[in-house]
Amino acid sequence: MKIKGLTIIFFLSLTITVWINFVNYKFSTIPFFSGKEDKLEGMIDGFCLSYIAGYFFYFINVYLVERTEKKSILPYISFKINLVLGRNNHFIQVLKKDIKSNKNYPSKEEFAILLEKKNLDDLKIFNFEKYNFLEYLKYNRNSTLKNINKILKSGKYVDAELKEILFSLKESLFLKKNYAFNSLDFDLSKMKTYNIVLYKYSEDIKALQNYFNRNLKKYYYLNYPKHYREKIKNSL
Repeated sequence: MKIKGLTIIFFLSLTITVWINFVNYKFSTIPFFSGKEDKLEGMIDGFCLSYIAGYFFYFINVYLVERTEKKSILPYISFKINLVLGRNNHFIQVLKKDIKSNKNYPSKEEFAILLEKKNLDDLKIFNFEKYNFLEYLKYNRNSTLKNINKILKSGKYVDAELKEILFSLKESLFLKKNYAFNSLDFDLSKMKTYNIVLYKYSEDIKALQNYFNRNLKKYYYLNYPKHYREKIKNSL
C-alpha cells in the first residue's frame, strides 16, 4: 500500500483513539454493547495505538530513508540510461550522416540501406573522426555495456521491467563480444546482412526510451542546477 493509503488509515486510527479516550459518547451508550464496552474499546484502542506506532516507525525508518535514496539513486540511474540512449542515437545519426536527426528507430528495410558498403565507406563519425567504423562500433559497445552494468548494480531501484530491457540489450548480438562486426577484421561488405540484428537492438532501445520517459525523465533533471533544468527539458 502506498504512503497515501497508510496515512489515511493513520489519521482514522488517531481519530478513533482520541474518541475512545476523550469523548464521553462511546459504546456504553449503545444497548447492544452493554457490559462489553470496556473490552471492545480496549481492543480497538490497542489496535489503533499499535497501528499508529507502526506507522511512525515505517514513516521514519522506511519511507523517509527511501525518499532520500531516490533523490540520489534515481537521478544517477536516469543519467546512465540517457547515456545508453545517447550512444545509440549518435550511432544512428552517423549511419544517416545527419547529426541533427531525431527519428532514430529505422525499420529493417531502412537498416539494410544504411548498412550498404557504399554508405559505410564514406561515413563521417561525428566527434570520433580518428576512428574507423569498426573501431567506433567497438567503442560504442564497450561504453554501452559499461553503463548498463552500472545501472544493474543500483539495487532495488532497478525494477523488473527495467531489468528485462537492460538484460535484453546486454545479451543482444549487437553488443556480443567479437560477434561479426564487433571484430576489427570484419568485412564491411557483409554488414547489410545484419540489418535484423540492428533492428532488434533498436526495438529494445525504443523500449528503454519509453521506460525513461514514463518513469525517470523527471529525475534526470535533478542532475543539473535549477537554472539549467528548463533548457535540459527542452532538449529531451
